[in-house]
Amino acid sequence: MLPTIKLVLDGRNYGGIEAHVCQLYHRLTLSGRKVEVLLISSYPESSFILQLKMQKVAFVELIGSSYQKLSQLKHHHRHGILHAHGYKASILCRLATLGSGRPCVTTFHNGDPGKGKLAFYLWMDQLTSPLSLNLAVSRAIQARVGDNCRLIRNWVSQPTALKSGFGRPFSLGFAGRLCADKGFDRYVALARSLPQYHWHSFGDGELAHLVEGGGVIHHGQVNDLPRRLVDLDALVLPSRYEGLPMVALEAMACGVPVIAFDVGDLSQLVDNQVGRLVDAGDMKAMAQSITEMAAQPLPRLRTLSANARTRIARHWSGRSSLALCLRLYRQCGADTGKITDAPRSTIRDKQA
Repeated sequence: MLPTIKLVLDGRNYGGIEAHVCQLYHRLTLSGRKVEVLLISSYPESSFILQLKMQKVAFVELIGSSYQKLSQLKHHHRHGILHAHGYKASILCRLATLGSGRPCVTTFHNGDPGKGKLAFYLWMDQLTSPLSLNLAVSRAIQARVGDNCRLIRNWVSQPTALKSGFGRPFSLGFAGRLCADKGFDRYVALARSLPQYHWHSFGDGELAHLVEGGGVIHHGQVNDLPRRLVDLDALVLPSRYEGLPMVALEAMACGVPVIAFDVGDLSQLVDNQVGRLVDAGDMKAMAQSITEMAAQPLPRLRTLSANARTRIARHWSGRSSLALCLRLYRQCGADTGKITDAPRSTIRDKQA
């Protein structure tokens, strides 16, 4: 029997990485494994913590200085298997496993090469990658990391809501971090150039101020995104960088067509049978694709919706991804000795 699997991440807000971790937590739990989430930073107002509580995910917040957190991670490593997500957690977990004879698992999610401080951390993340067993959520990220990295497909569980119809005027949506990497500025520009449609956004980020006067109805962070997605007629992804966005999978699982720039591994997911894939950065073609989809007759839109649901159910169910994770966990779990999960007093333990 595998020891407890510890999914480690920063988790300030609920986004693609956090959705991936929640999906992995539930899938591992359903397979009979003991799992908990470790948060390397404490954010009392975090939308991710709210999601963890709503989804009844067991989690622990590491507290204190960086040295104290590293010590806590070493404790968790001695009594379990660390699986880190994101550059901060990955670097810390690799340091925590040094000299133990057992590596951790890390997943690379970031398709952005980064600038300034972020670029340095991403460089450190890649530099230390030989110290861990590595996964990447897209082929481009896998190629960047190198030969010691395996490809893992994102996946989603069965949706809690399904799209039942399409409206007039057409309703379009953006969901995720409101930042340049995700192309939120491009989304607002599209809304301004096509005011005949309804434009919605969900999430938070440094470009949130653009919604004022931009023709976008902004809903902020929401706790029931799948139920909001079904009210959209299409999800728009004008990203500059991506791995494989969870929100695209979530939307398609609900039956919402996706219109996206061809970045990351979106070409593996989106085509004319489930939406539109547009040459990266071609804003004119993106606007044209939106206009063409909005003009489609209802039977064609219903076909796109049904195709999207079927594609996710058949090819993005997560079975192979779970098997890959379990294989790596077994490699990490050798010689763990007696497993005891009693946390130290310096660790704040929480159960939703």
